[in-house]
Amino acid sequence: MGGLSSIRALLLVLVTASAWGMLPGASATELEVARCPELGLTLLRPGWRWTLLGRDEASQLLPNAVLGAVGPGGQTVLVLADAEPGIDLDAFARVQLTSVPGSAPAAEALAHITYAGRPAVRLRVSYPQGAVWIDEEDLYFTHAGQLIHIQAKVPRAPRPGWAPSSGPGLRTDFDTALAAFHAALSLEEVTQPALLPPSPTRDRRGVGWRVHDGVFEHALAGVELPIDPAWSILPAAAALRVDEDAELVLLHRETGAVLVWLYD
Repeated sequence: MGGLSSIRALLLVLVTASAWGMLPGASATELEVARCPELGLTLLRPGWRWTLLGRDEASQLLPNAVLGAVGPGGQTVLVLADAEPGIDLDAFARVQLTSVPGSAPAAEALAHITYAGRPAVRLRVSYPQGAVWIDEEDLYFTHAGQLIHIQAKVPRAPRPGWAPSSGPGLRTDFDTALAAFHAALSLEEVTQPALLPPSPTRDRRGVGWRVHDGVFEHALAGVELPIDPAWSILPAAAALRVDEDAELVLLHRETGAVLVWLYD
């Protein structure tokens, strides 16, 4: 049950370290640009108080992260990519909205917007994490044959005398907190994206299980389950939200139905 909590805890540790200039790998010479050429993504350093995360650093936080940055207000923003051709963005986002434990939807929890000229779905939620509240914004759109997910987490600064029992406090103004990041991110069209194979059932591995050639194999349970092309495998970060103990989560492309594989 600790998967999502551990990820959030790691993000909070990273934010705290950044605020005190202790981000792992940080030095007097900061990274000024991070690129993912396979997907045509370029992220400039949003400002002098921001720290860029290249693919190696970003993927330590979430395996499918390709770029990221940590901002002066504690903003942690990751750009994630997964091969999900033809996915229903609205159905995907609604699964996320209903499955965030203890979340409090913002006034515009789910919205259809345009991002960098592409149709996108935006999700905004809030949840408690220890003694602070986290505001999270998730943007989903397709680019270069991939499902691109921009995930931003912003811890709220407690007011004097504030305690968790007094409520979540002031909600983050995402447009202000993330403006510099979005202005620094550019997307270019690529004719042959090479980061991930364009298959909804691409090979994946976990402890005692794998997806290989479109078949889910679980060694401990002795199960071999072919995955119909109508189903997409949810990316790791999204699967954790559906169930923190899930080993595999499938989303039906047309109906939005969800299948969760658990093994104890």
